[in-house]
Amino acid sequence: MPLSAAPKHTATIDRVFRGTGEMAGLVRAFDWATTPLGPIGGWSASLRTTVSTLLATRHAMFLFWGPGLVQFYNDAFRRSLGHDRHPSALGQGGMECWKEIWSIIGREVDDIMAGGEATWHEDHLVPITRGDRVDDVHWSYSYSPVSDDDGEVGGVLVTVQETTLRVISERRARLLQELASAHQHAQSADEVYSAALTSLRTASGDIGFALLYAPDHDAGNLRLAGSVGLPLGAPLAPRSMAMDSAGAWPVPEMLGPGSAASMRITLQQPVHAECWQESVRDALTAPLGPVMPDP
Repeated sequence: MPLSAAPKHTATIDRVFRGTGEMAGLVRAFDWATTPLGPIGGWSASLRTTVSTLLATRHAMFLFWGPGLVQFYNDAFRRSLGHDRHPSALGQGGMECWKEIWSIIGREVDDIMAGGEATWHEDHLVPITRGDRVDDVHWSYSYSPVSDDDGEVGGVLVTVQETTLRVISERRARLLQELASAHQHAQSADEVYSAALTSLRTASGDIGFALLYAPDHDAGNLRLAGSVGLPLGAPLAPRSMAMDSAGAWPVPEMLGPGSAASMRITLQQPVHAECWQESVRDALTAPLGPVMPDP
């Protein structure tokens, strides 16, 4: 009997979890007997239907199921996991998989498992670890209860869209607009610098540090008008720099022909920024724009 039953069981699995995608294949091949859910043959109809739907859709979906919050996800969501969590996240418990963000998502998952209503978040920041770094990732997502065969909540279905690129692009566009318009209502050069620094201080998510140097043509140098993320007098933040010699920064190149364009510089040593968890390795120099001289 076991020999004749095996092909039928395999055929059932292939029929329920059909598909040519990577995750459909992994779900079929996974040894679910090693999880609290047990073999697929013992799963509820609700769980099998939900997993089948999840695997078939092209919208990113993730499922927590049962008291152990055993995880499923589809090909569309797999791209957001990173290599360090895939494929190990499949069949893993939610709390174990998402330790670094469980304080953000755990209570919400628990509330829904306890009978709470569905939730919705738009462009919500949920940082996750990918490889050896923590990425600030923005998501629009919904947590929805999924009923089991007995009518009780059996799991939480997460429908999600990663919106990081759009959120960052819009945020950076606003910053550039603010910097470009810093001089519009200013009455002096110092007011322009102050307005620009105020905008830069609100952009800690995009800028590890910022230095604003003002030209002093009579003295032949650049004076530090303000700093964000680095203390004044730090090796990369000297209080003044000669215009005709390179020191902390390649000033002659920055002020030479073509200086109206920005210049990317790879730092010789990574710099720890006050507002970032990671070190800064690259810098960008750019002119602030025409600034009126002080009377």
